[in-house]
Amino acid sequence: MDAGDKHQEGEHSDSTQTDEVSVPTGVASKMLGIPVHTIRRWCTWHSDLLSTSATPEQGNRRLTPHDLDVLRDVARLRAMGMQTNEINERLHNKPVMVVAGESQRDSTERTTNAQESPGTALAIAQVQTVIQPVFDAMAARLSMVEQQQRDIAEQQRDSRRSFMLGVLVGVLAVGVVIIALALLLGGQ
Repeated sequence: MDAGDKHQEGEHSDSTQTDEVSVPTGVASKMLGIPVHTIRRWCTWHSDLLSTSATPEQGNRRLTPHDLDVLRDVARLRAMGMQTNEINERLHNKPVMVVAGESQRDSTERTTNAQESPGTALAIAQVQTVIQPVFDAMAARLSMVEQQQRDIAEQQRDSRRSFMLGVLVGVLAVGVVIIALALLLGGQ
């Protein structure tokens, strides 16, 4: 049995292991849209900000949700033109909560207040479940308001057309009356 088999066996036998919430580098690469070799390099350059599973001395690299967030921040800051030292300083001073199962290395310097509990991911998912219908309702209401605005604009165009048609009919009626009077008066 190799290390991969042990890992799979461990996942099934103990559902509280942190491996279930961590992902290998290849999966992280797809999730983040960052090449695997770049993730490996960044894990080395920014190791003080990451869990021990992201910077193992031996074995396979596995990235926790916190590690993925750090790498997203690294990508964003690199896109802004920041260098490694600047990024490390910026992220080192950024308030970070430690996820259960994550490395405690430097946690006193890097964390604020209390640590997240193992149920934090579940709590976040529950909040998203509650908030999503609110956003959906807001989006539906916005669509309805936009449709009402389009309807009002259409009604205004129709009103203008009706007014212009009424003016045209009135002018024609006056013209017909004038012609009729001219014929009546001219024929006498």
